[in-house]
Amino acid sequence: MLSGQHFYHRITRKMVVAFGTMFNNLKLYRYNQAGTVEIERITVPLNYITKEKFYQRITQDPNLSKEVQLTLPRMSFELTSIAYDTSRKISPYIKQFGMLDNTALKTVTLAPYNFSFSLYIYVRNTEDGTQLIEQILPYFNPDYTMTLDLVHIGNPVDVPLILQSVDYNPGGSDGAPKDMRILQWSLGFTMRGYLYGPESNVKVIRQSTANTRSEEHTSELQSRQYLVCRLLLE
Repeated sequence: MLSGQHFYHRITRKMVVAFGTMFNNLKLYRYNQAGTVEIERITVPLNYITKEKFYQRITQDPNLSKEVQLTLPRMSFELTSIAYDTSRKISPYIKQFGMLDNTALKTVTLAPYNFSFSLYIYVRNTEDGTQLIEQILPYFNPDYTMTLDLVHIGNPVDVPLILQSVDYNPGGSDGAPKDMRILQWSLGFTMRGYLYGPESNVKVIRQSTANTRSEEHTSELQSRQYLVCRLLLE
């Protein structure tokens, strides 16, 4: 039975925000035909939305003239799954500690979970797509580690973001208008994070008492015990 204690650390939201922050400032440069003079510079917009809904928003306006914010290139991402990571299994008795005040600590249990994300890139031509891909892939070998403060207890934790797959779809999706060309890149990622249980407070041990004996006293006691044992044997 669960504890019945309400808690909510907003871990999933923090994971989504951290992932989106990784890709929210990509820039696309366009050059003349000779590739020597820059003619346009674009900051690629990023949205949190599923692939199907985002593609539908683009294809509803084939000429991309009604909505300025739907012009290409664009990117979107979504959280696709959360799964327990058996390779990082943690004992339920292991807890994370943080200071509450001078007399108490806050503790919280944690469990390893993988958060799977998909990043989608939509462009009109091949050069735009490869330029964006080449700005992303070199950072993943195959992972990029982020340091996140998830529960404000103890130290921030390192969360690896692992690149799992890179797929290219040059023909768009089924049902797209024949006169419309949208090239798509799909990148799959896994964030190796944690989910945390309810917080609890424990007292801080600041003083302890231990009974000790000096080496001289211990040697004398051992000699007496040896003498008694010898007399008994005789």
